[in-house]
Amino acid sequence: MSGTSQSIRTGRRRHRRATGRFFLFLTIALLIIVSIFLLYRAFPFEISKAAEGEMAPAGENTQSLKQIIPAAGGIKVIVDPGHGDTDVGTKGVSTGRLEKEVNLEIALKLKTVLENKGYTVIMTRESDEPIAAANEPDAKVRKAADMARREEIIRTSNADVFVSVHQNFFDQGSGATGPQVFYRDREAPGYKLAQYVQSALNEQLGIVNPRDVNSGDYQLLRPGTQASIIVECGFFSNPEEEQKLQKDDYQQSIAQAVGSGIEAYLSEKNL
Repeated sequence: MSGTSQSIRTGRRRHRRATGRFFLFLTIALLIIVSIFLLYRAFPFEISKAAEGEMAPAGENTQSLKQIIPAAGGIKVIVDPGHGDTDVGTKGVSTGRLEKEVNLEIALKLKTVLENKGYTVIMTRESDEPIAAANEPDAKVRKAADMARREEIIRTSNADVFVSVHQNFFDQGSGATGPQVFYRDREAPGYKLAQYVQSALNEQLGIVNPRDVNSGDYQLLRPGTQASIIVECGFFSNPEEEQKLQKDDYQQSIAQAVGSGIEAYLSEKNL
C-alpha cells in the first residue's frame, strides 16, 4: 500500500507540474498577443508602411495609389496614354515616331480639357517613366507588371469613365484613315460612351469617310464598373495622317472632341 500511495503522490506532483507549465505557457502567449496588439495600436502607420514595402513589386519606385488617385469627389475620369516605357506601341511609317509618345501628348491635352470642364482626372502615366517593376530587365515581365498596375488603378478609382488613347495601324495598306472608338460589348456602359465620342470625333475633325464604333474584348476594358473605351485617334500606317497626328493643333482638336463626347455621355447619365 505504501508503494502504491507513493506512486499516486508522485503522479499527482507530475500532473501539477505539467499543469503549471501549461498555464505558464498560456500566460506568456497571451502576453505576447496583447503586446503585439498594443504595439499596432500605438504605431499603426509605421507597421502599415513596412508591410506595404514588403508587398511592393521588386524594383518598384513608382507612386502609390493614394498619390495617383485623388480623394476628391465629383466626376472622375481615368485617362490612359497607351503603351509607354519599353512598350513603344506602333511606329509611324513616314517619320518613325513612336506611338507611345503621341499617345501621351494627346492624353495630356485631354487631361486639361476635362479638368476645364470640372472633372477630376486620374492619369495612369504622365511621363515615359515605368509605372511598375522599374528594375525588371525582362520586357515581357515588365509589360505584364505595367498592365497589372493600370488594371489596379482602374479597379480602385471608383471612376465614371475610362478612356485609353492609342494610334491605329493597318498592315495591308496605307489607305486607312480616321479615328475609331472601341468598347467591350453592347451590354457594357462603354457602348453608349463610345457612340458619343465617335460622333464628336467624326463631326469636329471633319472626317470625310467616318468610321463607326467597334467592339473588342481588350484587357483594360474589363476591370471596373465605369464606362470604358479605347480611342484610336488615327492611322500611323497612313503617311499623311501620321504627320497630322503629330501636329499640336490637330492633337488639341482630338482632345476637345473626346472631351465633348464624354461630356455628352455624362449629361445623358445626369452625372
